[in-house]
Amino acid sequence: MQVIFIRHGSAEPAGQAGDAARGLTDAGRREVRTTCQALKALGVRLQRVLSSPLTRAMQTGELIAEAFEAHGPDEVGFLVQPGDFQEMTAVLADMLAEEVSAVGLVGHSPSLGKLLGELIAGRPDVGVSLSNAGAACVALAGDQKAELCWLMQRGQLAILAPKA
Repeated sequence: MQVIFIRHGSAEPAGQAGDAARGLTDAGRREVRTTCQALKALGVRLQRVLSSPLTRAMQTGELIAEAFEAHGPDEVGFLVQPGDFQEMTAVLADMLAEEVSAVGLVGHSPSLGKLLGELIAGRPDVGVSLSNAGAACVALAGDQKAELCWLMQRGQLAILAPKA
């Protein structure tokens, strides 16, 4: 199964409603659409999208699910700070059993990078940094062995996105 870790697009500054209510900016929406185009160019075919329940992540997840005609985004708690590795691996194991071929996980820094680092390196202190709308692909086997296939920042993904 392909597990695509995607950081939300650029978001508005925190206002009186607080951090959880921060939505995507117009630039953030464009970033996410470009990332979707690049993912498609890389051959990614998402079936499901899971997201942190925070507004900017859910908005990112909605754009991704729409672009891929995928199920979701479904809210999951393991993508909220500080991240829950055990819950993530349990959910991914269930998806492997369901024979889901590709899932997108939409979250935040630094928890998304920590979850990714722990999945590929087996250590909670190994973190990976993703830019806004950056993405990483992990191949996950039935025995929960994970292999990092690629990691790209937003600018690298933009190079791969087809030009209109």
